[in-house]
Amino acid sequence: MFWTLEFLPGKLNVTSTLLVLIQAIIFIKDIEVEPITLIIMLVSVA
Repeated sequence: MFWTLEFLPGKLNVTSTLLVLIQAIIFIKDIEVEPITLIIMLVSVA
């Protein structure tokens, strides 16, 4: 398959998504974070 420059940014976003998800799960499991803190952070981003 021939890779074009227009296709590359989307491919980079998709491939990094899995790694970020794994890092987030490890962070949440290893470091104690109160659920209210996570909810406040999620609401503030939206």
